[in-house]
Amino acid sequence: MEDNDVDTVFGIPASHVIEIYDALRDSRIRTIVGRNEQACAYSADGYARRARRPGVTAVTGGPGLGNIVAGLQTAWSDSSPLVAITSDLSAELRAAGRRGIPHETFDSRGLAAATGAAVTTADSSGELYAAVDDALAASMAPRRGPAVALLARDALESGWTAAPTSPPRPRRQADVPHALIAQAVDALTSARSPVAIVGHGVLWSDAEAALAEFLGRAAIPAITTSPAVGALASSHPWWAGTMGDRSAKELIQSADLALVIGSSLGAASTDDWRWGMPAALVHVDVDPEEFGRNYPASLAIRCDARHFLESASGMLAPVGDRPGLVAAKRPRHPWVDALDSALPVGPTTIVGDVSTTLRWLVRSLHASPRRRLLMPWNSMGLGWSYAAAIGAQVAAPEDAVVSVMGDGGALFSIGELATAVEHDLPVCLVIFNNRSYGVIAELQDSLFDGDRFGVDLRTPDFAAVANAFGVRSWKVDSPRGLHDAVAQATTTRSPSLIEVAISLEDFV
Repeated sequence: MEDNDVDTVFGIPASHVIEIYDALRDSRIRTIVGRNEQACAYSADGYARRARRPGVTAVTGGPGLGNIVAGLQTAWSDSSPLVAITSDLSAELRAAGRRGIPHETFDSRGLAAATGAAVTTADSSGELYAAVDDALAASMAPRRGPAVALLARDALESGWTAAPTSPPRPRRQADVPHALIAQAVDALTSARSPVAIVGHGVLWSDAEAALAEFLGRAAIPAITTSPAVGALASSHPWWAGTMGDRSAKELIQSADLALVIGSSLGAASTDDWRWGMPAALVHVDVDPEEFGRNYPASLAIRCDARHFLESASGMLAPVGDRPGLVAAKRPRHPWVDALDSALPVGPTTIVGDVSTTLRWLVRSLHASPRRRLLMPWNSMGLGWSYAAAIGAQVAAPEDAVVSVMGDGGALFSIGELATAVEHDLPVCLVIFNNRSYGVIAELQDSLFDGDRFGVDLRTPDFAAVANAFGVRSWKVDSPRGLHDAVAQATTTRSPSLIEVAISLEDFV
């Protein structure tokens, strides 16, 4: 791992991975011990998204592997390089079937692979290094995604052999297809009303600056998908809102060409593909399997987003007179405005969760490359945010990190307050408490005439729970109170929790 510049591992020591933790103790790698394996996987995912490199978790096989399935699935769905290092039984015991052995699993490889993760294995000590090295490499190319290294118990017990003397394999960059990019530039300059749709591939390629320069030279409006919020500052003159805004939909429908950069145009971004797209669609992505998957492309360009944007900017001639963009109007919401205005001016990461608040964060937050918004967008697993925020804070200690959750999601990971305290991670957890699974309550109201079932929750006094962990807390019931609490919490730089009393209707 050190050879691949891994600097942090999230996990829980256990008997079947005890050798891994013994090695970590004597390494340069920081170990963040969590309180359950699912949270450890979410933390590694949050680390990966903020650091834009593999986030690593080390957990036991059997129940530990089972507990990280949601994390692996979320990482696969959102193309995040989460790497799990875990144990497996020896080849002999795997072949013998159920024997009542602690931590046995019917099919560890099949369980991991079912999440979409790449799987590597080691059945001897000589294969351990390669299994981990291959998993780290698989997580980053060509499309990022999860990987699992399954290390047999007898291999771990035999001890690690010396690492190969050759340096780590180089990460080869694909050739930049300049001829195809030139075709795209010609199509853009010939179009009367082109529009750019920006996906999170721009973030993974560190292309925010290249995107801003390209749009300024091309003079075309850009719409960000929800996972790409912050790739372009909302103050940029050619920012035209986010997918989901009515104005964005109208802009796309009136366009004669769409330039799609680093987005698959999946169901969550296009209202289950109800959004129409122009017949002229230039699609740029590192993964050729995305071309035509959801919308047909008139020109498909396999290329890293940053390389495309930099190359295209160099080819652009003055565009002449193109109609100016009417500044996008961000929908306002009093609670989001209060949070937004209280955040520090320095680098900030807001981590959303699946809740009624998320749609308003996406639409109303003043996002930029220095004010990022992370979220579990496609898989939409509840309870991701706080554990992921811990990982983001480890990846970027200088950031103010704020996790925004509902009360239902917060109870998935409330035990990770202990992790934040133990490792002195100044994450601010904001819990909007409407005492319900709000998203499902809204759906039941819509489909069943207000006849709800299983969505009204009995929640604890979250502030008191925080105090029991030694975490500073606030209880507020107004936007002004939220503003003041967030301002104080992000200034003190210690773990904190803010419980916000709201009604279900506050985020409709």
